[in-house]
Amino acid sequence: MLQVINIINKLQQERFTGKLIFKASKSIVWRLYFFSGQIFWMNGGYHPHRFWIRNISYYFPYIDIEQIRSQVNEEFECLYYQMFDVIRQENLITIAEVKILLENKMSDVFFDLLQQSDIGDLQISQEIKSLTYFYHHGFRPSTMGMNFPPIQTKVLQKYKKFKSKFTNNIALNYASAISLNYAPVILKPRELEIKIGTNLHRNMRFCGNGDLSLRDMGFYLQQDPVDFACCLIPCLNANSIKLVPIADFPINIATTNHRFFFSNFRIRKNKPLICCINTNNLDLFWIQKIVLNADYNFAEIDNSLRAIPQLIQYQPNLILLDENMSFIDGFELSSRIKRISQLQNIPIVMLTNTNKTDDKARAYYAGASGSLGKPITETELLSMIKQSLALRESVAWPDRNYSGELEIKGRSL
Repeated sequence: MLQVINIINKLQQERFTGKLIFKASKSIVWRLYFFSGQIFWMNGGYHPHRFWIRNISYYFPYIDIEQIRSQVNEEFECLYYQMFDVIRQENLITIAEVKILLENKMSDVFFDLLQQSDIGDLQISQEIKSLTYFYHHGFRPSTMGMNFPPIQTKVLQKYKKFKSKFTNNIALNYASAISLNYAPVILKPRELEIKIGTNLHRNMRFCGNGDLSLRDMGFYLQQDPVDFACCLIPCLNANSIKLVPIADFPINIATTNHRFFFSNFRIRKNKPLICCINTNNLDLFWIQKIVLNADYNFAEIDNSLRAIPQLIQYQPNLILLDENMSFIDGFELSSRIKRISQLQNIPIVMLTNTNKTDDKARAYYAGASGSLGKPITETELLSMIKQSLALRESVAWPDRNYSGELEIKGRSL
């Protein structure tokens, strides 16, 4: 542990410019980039793509990552640096958000390096580089940097707590090798609820399937990952759960589908996927809560212009479509969805401003299998979901005319 701390502090004092490289025997490599003693970027580690998904999805969900990637030179050394630099140059993020992301990244990297050093599996080397070298490889060192000492103090405290808790309180032989990059897998659901309480258990049962790391889950549940990991110690001792190492996400997912992954951290196999197309954040929050608590998967789409490509990608079992959408209203969008061969057999439930006969008729002729008037209640929504899913399984959909020629109350469908 002291080895990592001492060499970083030494290079800062010497105003080092270049790369500090850490290598573990599992072919894991971390690179810290220094300019005049200041760390301005870090690359590699166990789950760099998971880190990108967590942070970009949460802090910058409005950014079109595919478009950003198209603007970078992928021959440069660090793809994520290039993408982040484009985002910064286009003023899509604030200085405060830049600082948060860099501090989050440095905290994750430093924590893992401390643990790797304690395990005794770490080789360290340095490469002196010039400012010209950095510019030639796509870096702009003077534009990004962080104040490392406060990060070091904070992470060191958390690491000592993590190490102490797992060393002194866990009855497993592999306690020293447990990592925040491991994923919990639920073995005994009933015992787990007793150990951790109903609220945490409700969240754990959605994502304790070995797909998400402790860091992923802590971030998603808005808890410190160390605190989250420590609260699972009784469950580990009781064999209610186990922790397993998991792979990183592929880079193509991290740089194209970040919105989908963050909004669907709870995706579980063999469970129906309910997709809600809605621009009202309060409605989305309420519907998501109902759907997830009913043990379905949930995905959200908040842009009507991008809805059809995303639906083709998600292939949900049911679509909840709000009447009030920007650019294209819900009725027109429903008609368009039903013209797409890959989506024709997916039932649509229209969420209307009222539950009047006219709204129901418009929804039907736009291709919806049902409609719900607002305000939506939990009982009504779950009943409609169950009914619509059962209908899809048992009945072939009737042919309807979606030519757009029908007029109802003066509006073209």
